[in-house]
Amino acid sequence: MDEKIFAGIKEKAINQMLDEWVPDADRKERVAMATFMEQFLESVMNSERIIHLEDNDDDKGNGHYRRILASALGKLRLDVPRTRSGDFRPKILPDKYQRTTADYNALLESLAENSCSPNHIGRVLAGLDLPYSEEQMQIIKQRLIDRLNDFKTQQLSSDAFALIIDAYHTRMKENTRVKETVVYVVLSISLDGQKEIAGFYPIVGSETKTDWLIIFNDLVNRGLSRFLIMISDDFPGLTDAVNAVFPKSDHQLCCVHLIRNVRRQMGKSDASIFIRKFRLILSASDCFDDAKEKFVILLKEFQKKYPSFINPIIEKIDHYVIYKKYPEQIRKFIYTTNAAENFNRQIDDIRVTNGGYFQSREILEIDLFLLQERLRNDKWRHPNPIIAGERYNIHQLFNLRFFQTIKESQTHNS
Repeated sequence: MDEKIFAGIKEKAINQMLDEWVPDADRKERVAMATFMEQFLESVMNSERIIHLEDNDDDKGNGHYRRILASALGKLRLDVPRTRSGDFRPKILPDKYQRTTADYNALLESLAENSCSPNHIGRVLAGLDLPYSEEQMQIIKQRLIDRLNDFKTQQLSSDAFALIIDAYHTRMKENTRVKETVVYVVLSISLDGQKEIAGFYPIVGSETKTDWLIIFNDLVNRGLSRFLIMISDDFPGLTDAVNAVFPKSDHQLCCVHLIRNVRRQMGKSDASIFIRKFRLILSASDCFDDAKEKFVILLKEFQKKYPSFINPIIEKIDHYVIYKKYPEQIRKFIYTTNAAENFNRQIDDIRVTNGGYFQSREILEIDLFLLQERLRNDKWRHPNPIIAGERYNIHQLFNLRFFQTIKESQTHNS
C-alpha cells in the first residue's frame, strides 16, 4: 500500500478511537496527553533497565534508541533504553514488531481518565501483567516521584544571564477541597543561552508579596547567586524583593503585559494609538536613554486622561525599557515573559485534560516535571542560537556587572 495512503488510514483510525474514548478532546489536549504518555513510558522503561542491571552485574547501560509507537493519542516518539549485551528489552513495550496493543489503549484511556495518580499508575502497571514482583513495580512507580524530588532540590548554576518569571492561575485539590492556586514558574537562561526550568512553586491562594521570599530563598539555597536581568509582570513586591536579594540585577517588566493592560484600561481608539507608538519604541534600535525619553513623551500624552493608570507606569519607567541596555540581537528575548508563558499554556492543556483542575499537589508537580523534561530533551536540548551568538557580549556585561564580587570572592578563597 502507498505510504501516504497507509498513513492517512492509520490517522483516521487513531482519531476514531480517541473520539470514542474522549470525545471532547481537541487537538491541543491530545498533544498534551501524548506528551505525558511519552515521558511516563520512558520513565517506566528506564526504571526497568535499572532493575535489569541490578540483576545482571555483567551488563551495562548503553544509551537509547528511538521507537515510534502508534496509539489513540497519535504517534508516541519514545527514547528506549538499551544495554551493551543487547539482552534487555523493556517489558512495557509491545512485541518487537507491534506498534500498538489493546493493553496500551487501556493504559492510555485509564491514565487520561484518572489524572495520572501515582497509586493509579501502580494499579495500571500491575494490570498489564508485567513480569515483575510487586516490590519491583513499586520501584518503577517510586522512581518517578524520586526524579521529581531530585529536580526540586537539584543544585543550580551560580550564574545566569536571565530569569523569566510568570504566574499561572489554576485550581488544585488539597485536603479534600478544590482551591484556587497560583503556580510560579522560574525559567532560567544561562550565560550561553541554554534554557531550563529552575523551579516551579504551587502556592494555594492568590499572589502575595511574601511569595517572593519563599521562591528566592529556594533559588539561593540551591546555589543561584548572580544573574543579569529578571523579566516578569508587575507583581506586588517583586521589584523590592529583587533589589533586596539580588541588588546588582536588573528587573525588566513585561512589555507584552503592559500592552494587554493598555487594552483593558484605555478606550479603544486611545489604546490603538498608544500601542502603535509603544511598539515603535520596542522595535527601534535606540539606547536606554533615548528609549526612556520617547516613552516619557508617550506616557505624558495620555497622563491627564488616564492618571490612575499612567502614573504608576511613570514611577517604574526604567523597568520597562531597561532591556535596551543589552545587545540589540537579544532584546526581543528579554522584554517579555513569553518563554515562561508558553510553558504555562502547556500546563493549561494538561489541566483541561485532567478535568479542569489538578487532583493533588503531587499530581500537579509530576505533570510540571514531565513537561519540563520533555522540553529539556526536545526544544531546549540546545542553546538558543541567537543568544549563544552573543555569548561574548553577555559574558562581558556579566563580568563588568559583577567584577568586584568575583574579585572579592577570589581574594577570600586565596
